Amino acid sequence: MVMARHWYASSPVVDGLPLMAQTGFWAAHLANLYEGLPVESFGVDAADAGAALDRLHDTSAWPVFHVPLAGGHSVVVHYNNGEDHSSTDYFLTHPDWPHDVVLSSDDQDRIGPGLCWPELAALLDCPPGKTGVTDPHARLLLLLPALGDTDIPTEAIWCRDNRTQGPARSGAL
Repeated sequence: MVMARHWYASSPVVDGLPLMAQTGFWAAHLANLYEGLPVESFGVDAADAGAALDRLHDTSAWPVFHVPLAGGHSVVVHYNNGEDHSSTDYFLTHPDWPHDVVLSSDDQDRIGPGLCWPELAALLDCPPGKTGVTDPHARLLLLLPALGDTDIPTEAIWCRDNRTQGPARSGAL
């Protein structure tokens, strides 16, 4: 499926990168994945997570995150915050393409399937000299909702430099 992000051209798009450092951001961004679990499992209180969710779903400022890839490609994570609904859309982009490719969306139609585990794992390292979301842990967590793989390997526990960093998605967080 192909969609032009230029449909958002008249939207109040803002750089989402500063939001990532705010208390409660990860709990808010990953809220759809941990349904039924307490928000405190993220080490934040519900008020901080709620405030972060309000910022992510602000109808006057739609956050967008750029995950730079090799060859000029990027994954763009775009919060679409209308008056009646909000969604998070994941696009594969390139400056030479006339349209972007929709990887996933959590809107009412649940566009996907998104990324499989090997694709997600391959996107974690940022090419040198790029700007945007560059930290591999932040890239994993930001892109995790686009994971559509139902066959996650048991070894899908992210390890880097022989340190276990935490579990990856295995159905739900």
